[in-house]
Amino acid sequence: MAISESQNLKKYEALALKLLRKELGSYVEKVTVREDIDYDDEPALFIDAILSEKAPADLGKKFIFSHLYLRRELERVGENRFPYLTTRRPKSDNRPTDFILSSKTGQGSKSKRRAS
Repeated sequence: MAISESQNLKKYEALALKLLRKELGSYVEKVTVREDIDYDDEPALFIDAILSEKAPADLGKKFIFSHLYLRRELERVGENRFPYLTTRRPKSDNRPTDFILSSKTGQGSKSKRRAS
């Protein structure tokens, strides 16, 4: 029996929550994952990490490393869609910040990250 896409997304939510909590600790309260099409009309995963109020305003390198680790782990389990990671805060203006993240194919992907 084939695994449905909703089952995969739940599996990815659990994986992302485990990995992001390992990297960012108790700053991560919840993770949601959805599939959609990115700005290049390619299938992608959109992962929201809902942060606690005690999370620092700038996660800096911890955010970038978390995104890299998440990308690698998703590739390891056979996922080839690019994961766009966004942080959300309970109270914030959520201004977008651009950054570049390279995949193992060497191609960069421009994404929007919510910064506080």
